[in-house]
Amino acid sequence: MAFSTVGTRDRDGSSRRGLVSGETRSTRVRVEARVRGVFRLLLTAALVLLLLLVIKTAFPGPPRRRRVSPRRRRAEVLRSIARETDARVLAKVAKNDGDRSVRLAAIDRIEDEGVLADLATTAWSHESRLDAADRLSQPELLVRVAIQGEDEAVGRAALARLDIPELLRRVAEQAGVPAVAEAAAERLGGRLDVLADDDLCRRLARESTSSRVRRVAVERLSDADLLAELVRHDSDFTVRVAAIHRIDDADVLARLSEVDWSEEVRQSARARLEDIQ
Repeated sequence: MAFSTVGTRDRDGSSRRGLVSGETRSTRVRVEARVRGVFRLLLTAALVLLLLLVIKTAFPGPPRRRRVSPRRRRAEVLRSIARETDARVLAKVAKNDGDRSVRLAAIDRIEDEGVLADLATTAWSHESRLDAADRLSQPELLVRVAIQGEDEAVGRAALARLDIPELLRRVAEQAGVPAVAEAAAERLGGRLDVLADDDLCRRLARESTSSRVRRVAVERLSDADLLAELVRHDSDFTVRVAAIHRIDDADVLARLSEVDWSEEVRQSARARLEDIQ
């Protein structure tokens, strides 16, 4: 009976040793497989890097641009501008360069006043517009800058170089910036009689972009029909009232005091009617 027990224990031990040995081999196989996988991955990466190196060597890209300090870049551009004579090239620099000293140097090199007038109205930099306007001398171009520009200081700079009444009148009528239109009207001053039959005042009263200029022109008018037209149609209340105060025709005033859409204007017309009666 004892012999039988011993034999059974031996068989159980052998089975366990065989099981452990099988697990060890299985683990070793898995480890070896993982090692081989990692090795293949590293080998693939090395081959890819080698291929990239070969491609870069065979097909080099553009050379790397060396960095230039702002001071050195400015000096180089200024030397280039000093040699440049093409007004279009200079105008491009004057419009687009980010360095103020470069832009102004380019403007100083431009002799074509048509190009300067374009810069005075379209350059993004206020200093560039002002410098370009200061270099203008042709009256028609000065008028163009004063009328078309959106920069009050530039418009005034162009206006300061004008001394011809007819051109000042055009600026007073057509300037897009009201302050420039007003300045042109003030420049005309006592010379509003340069055109016969109050033609200048009529046109300013009807067409000026500045309500102040229209009001000043209205105060010099005497045509009751034109004044009544301005009362009905002008967009500025002070101009309408100024026109009423210039009307001496009782019938026109009576009509305005009854039919005008504005209560304030009707009251002003009634007050004016009482004054002249």
